[in-house]
This record gives sequence, C-alpha cells and structure tokens, in this order.
Amino acid sequence: MDQQTEILEGKYPAKAHCAKVASYLQTRSANAAGNAVIYLEGQKTVLIEDNDEPRPFRQRRPFFYLSGCSLPDCHLIYELSTSTLTLFIPDLNPDSVIWSGLPLVPPEALERYDIDACFPNSQLPARLSSLAQKDSDIRFYVKDIPRDAFLSLAQTTISTDTKLLHPAIDECRVTKDSYEIALLRKANAISTIAHTAVLHAIPTARNEQELEAAFVAACISNAAKTQQRSTTNTTISRSPPAKTSWSTPAQNGIAIAPMSRAPCPYPAPSTRTPAPSTLSFSKCNPPPLLF
Repeated sequence: MDQQTEILEGKYPAKAHCAKVASYLQTRSANAAGNAVIYLEGQKTVLIEDNDEPRPFRQRRPFFYLSGCSLPDCHLIYELSTSTLTLFIPDLNPDSVIWSGLPLVPPEALERYDIDACFPNSQLPARLSSLAQKDSDIRFYVKDIPRDAFLSLAQTTISTDTKLLHPAIDECRVTKDSYEIALLRKANAISTIAHTAVLHAIPTARNEQELEAAFVAACISNAAKTQQRSTTNTTISRSPPAKTSWSTPAQNGIAIAPMSRAPCPYPAPSTRTPAPSTLSFSKCNPPPLLF
C-alpha cells in the first residue's frame, strides 16, 4: 500500500480542520477566546419542480471542510472550549425506508466520520438551547442561515456573529493538509485515466457523445461518480447524432512542428465494432425517449 492510499484509508480530518478555524477565530475576535460555538448547516435537499425527485446534490464546501460529511440536510456544532464536534443527521423516516432503504444512523456516523457525537436533527434545537442556558455569555459563529432563523431554531436569544466564520473558513482552506493533498492527487490520477480513455476512443468514435461516454465511464468505474461533468442540463435529441468529421491541423491550414509522444501507460479499451442499429430515425418513427 502506497503512502497516498494509506492516508485515504483513514478518516477525513474534520476535527483538525475545526481546530484550525477555531484558532483563526480566536486570533480575530476576543469573543472567541471564551465560550464560543461554531454552527453550520449542510446543503438541503431540493426537489425538482413539479417532481418528487431531488436535484443533483453537492455539499456546501464549508460544511464538508468541517465535517467530511456529504449527506444532505445535516448540521454541525463545534464547541471551542472543549474541542467537541457534534454532527446532526436526518431522523429515520419509516415511510421512506421502503423506497430508499435504511439511512445512516448515529452509531454508523461515529464510525465513518471524525466526530465526537452524533444525534438526529430533532435533537438540534434542544442542544442549542442547552448550550445557551449553560453560559449566558456564549457566542455562536454561524453561516448560511439568517440570524432570525437561527434564533428561531435555537428557541432562545443567543449572541451571534454571522460575518467572521465565512472568511475564517475560506482562509483556512487555502493551505492543504496531507489528506487533502492525497485527495487532489487521486482526483488528478482519475482525470488522467478518463482523458486517456477519450484519446483511445477517438479513432473509433462516431461522435462527441461517445467520447463523453468514455470519459464518464472511466470516472464512474474508478469510484469518482461525481467527478465527471454534470449532464443535468443536456437535452434529449430525437434526431440521430451527426457524424463528427475529424480533421488534422494540416487539413485546416495550420502548420505544426512534429512532436514526439510518450507511450500511453494505460491499456487501450476494447475496440469491438458495435452492432449496427436497427432503429429507424425517420420523422414518423423517432427513437424512444428514455426516462
């Protein structure tokens, strides 16, 4: 096992990132030196309009930086005085289990993430209220939620700062630790494999859709499903794709000096000729739409 793989076998260093942000806050604000708390909301589930399916999910970067959690509808609390990181995850909904299966539960979250405690979201207001009652001088650093909404959630009046946390996280994210560097290197390696697959597919590809399919397939097969380009805004065409005309630079009147190329380190994909399609693309018989 190489060093990069060994690093990524461990947990995402969420608590180290929280401590880094806490240190930044303490150097910028005297209030953070006392009993202070960081509160963040994760990205919420957003349904497609007139549909019961959610839009493609992407976690908020500040939330992921401080938790390593990529689940929707989560919250976190980090207590600076005790260096305690608590994650709140969606409650179990019996009605959705039959369709979506069992969700992540707190004991599993404790094993998966670098956190100290995990509770369902239904316990979040009581926890915020408890922290506020424990110390009247406590100060909350919040982001991505209006102050009034946060006070309503906490069910009490709390001293809040909605301006300092955002620049603090942005500043801390500039420098990367060994885990983040290993993630970047892995993403680059998968990107190299995907682009190499595209180069191998060029001689036999009939259109750009096939090249995109080669790239997406390489990303997904290497456990990087969300690394490939989003295709949520593409439209389905009822007409057959036009055949791509591949031309050389010389044919386009461009003079390029010869360039030596290193041998490709990855095996070429199968070049099996696909069976001819039996579908008719006439106006009276368009290809079926796949939903």
